[in-house]
Amino acid sequence: MKIKNNQKVLMQRGLLFLGAFVIGLNLIVPGFEWTVLLGLLPFLFYIDNLKSVTNRRAYLDFYISGVIIYGFAYLFLLQADSANWQFVFSGWFAIFAGVCAWLFASFASALSFLLIPLIIYKIQRETLRIMVFPLVWVCVEIVSAFAFSVISYGPGGSIGVDVNFGSIATIASSLPIVFTSRIVGFYGLSLVVCYLALAVYIAARYKQYIRAGAIVVLILMLILVGHNLNKAKNSARSLKVVAIHMNAFDTAANIKDLTSIPNDIDILVMPEYSEVQKQDNFKEFLAKLSNTGVLITTVQESESPTATNNLIYLNKNGNDISFQPKHRLIPAGEYMPYSLLATFKAIGKQDSVDLFNYSQKIQPSENSISAVKYNDVKYGALPCSGVLSTTSYKKLANDGAEVLINPASLSLLRDDSRYHVLAKRMARFQAVYNQKPFVQASRSGASYVISSNGEFKAPSIGSATQIIESTINLR
Repeated sequence: MKIKNNQKVLMQRGLLFLGAFVIGLNLIVPGFEWTVLLGLLPFLFYIDNLKSVTNRRAYLDFYISGVIIYGFAYLFLLQADSANWQFVFSGWFAIFAGVCAWLFASFASALSFLLIPLIIYKIQRETLRIMVFPLVWVCVEIVSAFAFSVISYGPGGSIGVDVNFGSIATIASSLPIVFTSRIVGFYGLSLVVCYLALAVYIAARYKQYIRAGAIVVLILMLILVGHNLNKAKNSARSLKVVAIHMNAFDTAANIKDLTSIPNDIDILVMPEYSEVQKQDNFKEFLAKLSNTGVLITTVQESESPTATNNLIYLNKNGNDISFQPKHRLIPAGEYMPYSLLATFKAIGKQDSVDLFNYSQKIQPSENSISAVKYNDVKYGALPCSGVLSTTSYKKLANDGAEVLINPASLSLLRDDSRYHVLAKRMARFQAVYNQKPFVQASRSGASYVISSNGEFKAPSIGSATQIIESTINLR
């Protein structure tokens, strides 16, 4: 009997780790998003059989499962392009620093998974434990997001829960279930996915078909209602959009032949740090705009460590419509988090900190970026990492923005970085959640035009510099 119990416990633990592996794999590999449900089922099975393991083992198992999931989620920390970091880190230390950052982020974020046994053990009624699991999972995601904001805090960072690595909501953003986010929000999307997994579990395990069916029907109703929220508000207004995608090391200086760029563009989006204003053919770019068109990009002013990265809107005459310094900066890309500063000082790498400050550091704005109205169209643009925020684009949409825009530069990461999977999913989430078209022009990574219902109308193909053209409908 004891041998059989041991085998059952081993199976229970093995399935939990396998489930974590499936969820983690879904975070970095697109195309199999529905299997995230299979990843959640072992968590429900483990909780359902919690009495089979000791308290100490339960805490350890959930922590290990968290390490597995966040190990995948933060894998992009190992995928920085060494050509961009050699001036700060070189040789073995460049590899060592990346591995340490990945391990620290993974093990620290996984602490949030200790909430699962902590909360579940307080629920005495065993049959109720799996029913509250979706709520507990959302708590885990929120705590994890908060922990990451603390780890990455510095001059340009903020404390909060609006950036989340490892959330199943990002996986669900590739699926039709994303339309429920219009009603329940980002973390509510994770909740819906967990309840769908719960429906599968109670149907398969306990034959509770009526209760499971009721959950599925409710979720289907949420998807239908969410989808139709935007459908009823579409209008006939359309704009011609062009996004210029650049390879990792391109600037506007490398685009000599502008004949491939169409004329009468209403919105021309160029990547962050495109330096278009500094080029001899700058007026030729402006000539491509319609009479009411705008060019949106960023421009760096001054030099590090006092430099600012500024979001700019230009009209056909080259005049500034809006000029707003970037508020949300990239940790370890545009500012050094306090945790890294302390680490480098502790190991005697102050020279690396100084090198970073005088080569990469950007000064953040004290004010968040606001929507801009020009010729009866209101634009909501955020540079680069703004796409990961679950709240920033929503604020712009609530302020009346009719189209969401993201000039980005992802050249610090390799073209095959797993970060690009997350960024693309979050771009679709932004479009669907806010019910607005979304345009991204990026250096490296991917560029695309997404409709307000999440259709990728014009994605970039490969990493070469290219012109993306599409038409968007405003509502």
